[in-house]
Amino acid sequence: MAIRKVFSCLVLASLVAAHATGAESPVNNPFVTAVVETDLFEIAAGELAQTNTSNAAVHTFGYLMITNHEELSRELEPIAHKMNIEVPRSMGAANQQILDQLKALKGAAFDKAYLAHMVQGHEQAVPLFEKERKSNPPNDLSRWATRTVPVIREHLRLAKELQAFLK
Repeated sequence: MAIRKVFSCLVLASLVAAHATGAESPVNNPFVTAVVETDLFEIAAGELAQTNTSNAAVHTFGYLMITNHEELSRELEPIAHKMNIEVPRSMGAANQQILDQLKALKGAAFDKAYLAHMVQGHEQAVPLFEKERKSNPPNDLSRWATRTVPVIREHLRLAKELQAFLK
C-alpha cells in the first residue's frame, strides 16, 4: 500500500512538473494538419511546374504557389507552436502519390493535371478555412484563417482562369 502511494505521488509530481515546464505533448489539430500538408504539396508541385511545363503562365502560377505557400507556412508554424499544436513535417501519403504522378508528366499533360489538382485543392481549402475562422472563438489560429481566406480564394480564381485559358 505504501509503495502504491509513493508511486502515485511520483506520477502526480511528474505530471505537475511536465505541465509547469510546458513539456506537454503537442495536440493534433485536423485543420493545421490539412493546411501544412497541403502547403508542402503545393510548394513541391509549384517547384515541378518550374521544370515540367513549357507554358509561361503555368510557370508563373507555380512560382506564385511556392512563394505564397512558403509565406503561409512561415506564418502558421509559430501560431501552431504557441497553441501547442503538432505541425506535420511531410505532405502525407495521398499528396505524395499525386506529386509522384505529376513528376511523370511534361508539357500540356503536366499543365492539365497540375491545374486540375490546384483547382480541386483550393476548392476544398476555401470551406475548410471558412469553417475554421467561424467555428472557433477568436484566437490566433482563427484570425490567421480569416486573413488567409482571401489568398486561397485568389489562388482558386487564378487556377480556374488558367485552366479555362488552356482548354
